[in-house]
Amino acid sequence: MNKQKFIKERWGTIKFTEIKQEIERQDFQTAEQKLNFLFYYMGRLRFQKFFEHMHKVNRADNPEEVNNGNNNRGFNHIHNIDNMHPGKIPLLRLLYKSQKDSMNLSLKEISERLNIQPPSLTVMLNRMEKDGLITRERDKNDARRQIISLNKKGMELSEKYFQMYKTIESKIFEGLTDTEKNCFFDVIMKIIENLTKI
Repeated sequence: MNKQKFIKERWGTIKFTEIKQEIERQDFQTAEQKLNFLFYYMGRLRFQKFFEHMHKVNRADNPEEVNNGNNNRGFNHIHNIDNMHPGKIPLLRLLYKSQKDSMNLSLKEISERLNIQPPSLTVMLNRMEKDGLITRERDKNDARRQIISLNKKGMELSEKYFQMYKTIESKIFEGLTDTEKNCFFDVIMKIIENLTKI
């Protein structure tokens, strides 16, 4: 399936005017209802825009794939997009940063830092290994310890991935002052605190 079609079919093409119209149509009775509605669409928009941006970068980096009519193959092959869901973002970030800091992490250490159960983490790592993004090696000082690392392909993908992420993040907060950003941060933290108490 063409990835642009995938994006639209799975997430829908969301326009700001449509969101405003939907808010008016819903006729929310409380501010809480309106905020929950906005949080839902904010999450959808953020995810959608990231995939759209990734698609554009792929077309720019690989014109031969587009010209040959292999747009879908190029997108999957280079970015492994079918397996790159939000749950892998913290894992990629941790592995990338640990290698930049010359730190070696085992499956147990990754599991503890990300608060992911080892069986679930193993499934994610197996998929990344199948995609050719990571390597597993025994610790030279402790044969019982297995080191998980991004290989060259994994590091290159991570760098491109996080650069795109930074671009989108900067656009999300475009036009907001530092005071507004800090205020928004405080509000979000209060909401997170309330969620943890439920």
